Amino acid sequence: MADLNNKNDIKIFILYILRHVGYPLHYAAIIDLVLGGGAVKYFDFVECFGELVEAGNIQRCDDTAEGEYKIDEDFVITKQGVSVADTLSTGLAAYVRDKSLKRTLQYLSFRKDGTQVKLDIKPLYDGRSRISFGFERNEEMFFTLNLIAENERQTERIRQNLDMNPENVYKSILSILSGEADYLFQ
Repeated sequence: MADLNNKNDIKIFILYILRHVGYPLHYAAIIDLVLGGGAVKYFDFVECFGELVEAGNIQRCDDTAEGEYKIDEDFVITKQGVSVADTLSTGLAAYVRDKSLKRTLQYLSFRKDGTQVKLDIKPLYDGRSRISFGFERNEEMFFTLNLIAENERQTERIRQNLDMNPENVYKSILSILSGEADYLFQ
């Protein structure tokens, strides 16, 4: 049985997911994200998604597209949709939001959404290093972490990993902190 039956809750849930992905997705991917956790029924999704597009909370990326949505057609949340998601998503049950977090993380791509890694390394007198890094999107720091690396080798490995795999670092830390560490093993 679906967790969400109220149309307004379903719409907020759809916007909540698109808000956290932050860049255009194929219609098929949106269906997968929204229905994948079992919180929403398919026909409820189709109806609510269409209403969100009509209301201007979600838009087609191809301005010339008309009629039924194609599975490979891209959609993106609008500024209005972001505002609605930010204002109303706290009304969703925490377990519903948490359930969607794991699936949403699978679609995360910092390169697509313009996220930048901010990294500062300061050597300490005893051979260790103070490492501060964070992730910034749209001039907003949404994640920061400070730590002490025990030696130069560890410092360099952390720097390389942040350069090569910033999404994986973020996903891993967030998964552990949110109690969804099983995501790391999938």
